[in-house]
Amino acid sequence: MSSDSSPCFPPELEREIFETTAYLHPDSMPSLVFVCRRAYDWVSRIKYHTVAPSGLQSSCPFHVLRRAIQSNSKPTSFFRDRVRHLFIPHGSTDELRKTLSTCSSIKTLAIGLKVGPSVFRGLDALMPSRLNIRLVPLLDNTDLCRPTFAFVTHLRILDFMPMVSDPNMGRWLSFLSSLPALTHLAIIIAIRVASDVFALCKNLTVLVHLGGGWGPYPPEDDELTFVDDDRFVYMPIEWDYLDDWVTGTRGGLDFWARADKFIAMKRRGKIEPRSRCWIEESDGI
Repeated sequence: MSSDSSPCFPPELEREIFETTAYLHPDSMPSLVFVCRRAYDWVSRIKYHTVAPSGLQSSCPFHVLRRAIQSNSKPTSFFRDRVRHLFIPHGSTDELRKTLSTCSSIKTLAIGLKVGPSVFRGLDALMPSRLNIRLVPLLDNTDLCRPTFAFVTHLRILDFMPMVSDPNMGRWLSFLSSLPALTHLAIIIAIRVASDVFALCKNLTVLVHLGGGWGPYPPEDDELTFVDDDRFVYMPIEWDYLDDWVTGTRGGLDFWARADKFIAMKRRGKIEPRSRCWIEESDGI
């Protein structure tokens, strides 16, 4: 790698060329990082920008990030300044804490495995705005999680929300209502609980009910028509969930964006019948 290669173009243009090439042609990254030191710095920011389990859509595979962190070959600031979207599919509690404390500037966080509240102890610098997580294991001590959840606007819960009669329902609703920034919530929910969620979560603009992706679509559940709130949207669980997650990190049309568009269309009178709360192909979204 050359450290003193003189630029052939203005620095701003040169950087844009390298970053655009790396973004559009990720296979070129291994070659680009060896052009010169400044190219390495530019391209490495893109390489680690989005980390997913299997390197989907030009993202960095999680095992590559984990190996780089464990090698201790780079300062903590290297990953803090580069990793912005992180999906953690597996790992021990210690490994998770190490990864999260190292990548402390992430904006989007997804944790596919069950984790207890101790994972978030002392990680007050961790402030994701979008979070996918299993909530049940955290309910035993939500105070430890609260700093991490304080700035979450989009929350996808990977558990079934209990029925109204379940003794844990109160803890669920109490925790959700304590999230000051929450505007978007996605969960597998008992339909009749939706009104309670809207009543307690004052800033909620979207509630996505995730239905079984194996059933009929449009759904045949008559209860869906009784949710008289245009913020309620039914969506099937996506089989290509990881692809959708990566799409969202790039500002694309993920399920959150589709829900927002559907609600906007409904409020403009573009959805018929007015009681429909699911997206159809004719909606164009």
